[in-house]
Amino acid sequence: MEEQALLLASRSPLDEGTGARLRSLLSREVDWSYLIRLAERHCTAPLLSHALESCASGRVPDDARAGLTEHLRGITFRSEQLSDALSALIERFATGGVEAIPLKGPALGELLYGDSSLRPCRDLDVLVRPEQLGEALDLCSGLGYELASQERAVPTRDTGALAAVMRRDYNLSLTRGGSGIALEVHWRPAPQHLLPLDPSWFWKRSVAGTFRATPVRTLCPEDLLITLSAHGTKHWWSRLSWLCDIAQLVRADPPSVARFVEEHAAGIGCRRMCSLALILAGDLLEAPLPPAIRAALDAERAAVALAGGIRRRMFRQDSRPMGEMQEALFLSRAMDQPGRRFRYLLYEARHAVLAGLGA
Repeated sequence: MEEQALLLASRSPLDEGTGARLRSLLSREVDWSYLIRLAERHCTAPLLSHALESCASGRVPDDARAGLTEHLRGITFRSEQLSDALSALIERFATGGVEAIPLKGPALGELLYGDSSLRPCRDLDVLVRPEQLGEALDLCSGLGYELASQERAVPTRDTGALAAVMRRDYNLSLTRGGSGIALEVHWRPAPQHLLPLDPSWFWKRSVAGTFRATPVRTLCPEDLLITLSAHGTKHWWSRLSWLCDIAQLVRADPPSVARFVEEHAAGIGCRRMCSLALILAGDLLEAPLPPAIRAALDAERAAVALAGGIRRRMFRQDSRPMGEMQEALFLSRAMDQPGRRFRYLLYEARHAVLAGLGA
């Protein structure tokens, strides 16, 4: 019952019918401690709190309210801290002549929910043009960011070596001492095996946006769906908040998002990932998919099967992280083309063998 209450509460805004269903559920005996733990685990505590305040305030026990309020205080503080850091980064990049697109993080919270604190995040992600990566890293250094410990061997001033890193990866991790802020600088929004698109695709289709009233480039809605679907799939949709993002995106413009998946996603090699995201958002959060699109999604047996496995895992208290090969098999099943699946599994198997020999 607590799982269903969280699913109802994890919608923004909460319409009258959903609010009535939530009130009905909460009129029963509720394990408030478990409900709040679930919300914290799935990074939807702000949405839960907002829903409870708007339609069920009188039903929340004082101790549960106090615990949730304390948790939200930390989220709000971190959100402000990350938002300040992102604003400073955007300004520094602009003055340094480096183009950047904020990915996820507080910018996505502001875009989809109108309030960055409604979408908890732990770090910052920005996308830069591949040819400007070295300049971007220099500008980050000027703000106090350093390559994370596992990245420090990367020769950022050696263009040839940096190009080699860019061929095999898609981002670099940095940290800023003192604040504990982590930053990922991307030249691709997701690993190439998940999104086999040239980075120029996203820049050509980017649109004008704002963050804290400052002009920024942002991904167009269709590319936002692609990248969010790839990110959720990469982490096997283990967090409900990622599906909330998909549902919010669909609610903003159901026909255009759904039409993109129907008409274009297969041609760029990400149909199954996007379908999986939309099936889950529809099933769990009642994202308003047009009936014809929903029928087409339900006919995609591979995506439906993947969604069923994710639903079964999502709220299991004994759910453990996937092993490396289990994760590789899951990701391969989310890919469209058999050739891509084979090459990816071959790469992962080779990597596992080499790692075992190194041990």
